[in-house]
Amino acid sequence: MLIARQLVSAFELILEPYFLPAMRVYRLYLVVISVCNLMSTIVIGLVWSFTVSLEQRDQGFIVCFLSSRLIIRWSSVVAPLQQLCNLAQFQVQLVMLFYATSVIKFPHLHRVFGSLKSIPVITVFVLIPSFFVLPLLESIRIPYTMCYKLSLDNNFSTFLFAFSLYTLIYGFLVALFLWKLSDIMRSSNAVSEITVQLVRTIVINFSVSLGALFILALCPPMVLLVLTMMIETENEEEKWSELVLF
Repeated sequence: MLIARQLVSAFELILEPYFLPAMRVYRLYLVVISVCNLMSTIVIGLVWSFTVSLEQRDQGFIVCFLSSRLIIRWSSVVAPLQQLCNLAQFQVQLVMLFYATSVIKFPHLHRVFGSLKSIPVITVFVLIPSFFVLPLLESIRIPYTMCYKLSLDNNFSTFLFAFSLYTLIYGFLVALFLWKLSDIMRSSNAVSEITVQLVRTIVINFSVSLGALFILALCPPMVLLVLTMMIETENEEEKWSELVLF
């Protein structure tokens, strides 16, 4: 009985911040992330159900996503949907971090977050990376297949540059918001305990969710990128050696 009471108390302690009045808007963002995560899981596990095939070529790698349930035509439709859900989750995480910053630093913006007028602006912000990254990703797809050519040609270099730029901007904004939050929380005595609890909850959720997204969505592509660049470097060195010998 004592253990049961302790478990209930622990759950109350964990869930208490989510029922604060200021968490009303934040709960909506959590619902959006859950929907994106659910859609991505359904697409990958139930609809697409693909296996990955990796083949090394002279000019890099060819990575293929072979579905056991869908023909290539429909795979080319659900793949961008899954990629859109992943990018949307990253963007919504950033919006939530900005929301935590606005609670303390920009009260007028904090009030805007709870209005219907903010929905179009936030929607555009969430979808902006997809407008640039997904077409570039499509440009490296081999026609009539679900295979992507990972070699340092013009299309892949452009995609790599755009994706790296997005990652740098994202990392800069995350560092800026976290620095603002830590600076304000340390120096300001006017911050209420409820606000402190709200911000801490958002930051903890952001860190856990971003870490999980990074491991599941970004690590595999980054490993492939590093391998591709290593293969390209080795090929260039071999060509240079042959040129010197002959």
